[in-house]
Amino acid sequence: GAEYYIEVKDDSRIAETGNILCEYAVMRWDSLKPYNGNMFYDYDIYCIVSKPDKKIYIIDFNKL
Repeated sequence: GAEYYIEVKDDSRIAETGNILCEYAVMRWDSLKPYNGNMFYDYDIYCIVSKPDKKIYIIDFNKL
């Protein structure tokens, strides 16, 4: 009966860098103004899809 909020992102560079992208701010192209990045979201699980290495990384976002 538990509910989880999951954020799924496609990341083409994690295969070569091995790094998880943690954004504090993101610049919007349409307005050139920053807004909060994924570090301010309220999801529980962060899933990163890497097509180059054919893997899905699942991170408990609450532990970051």
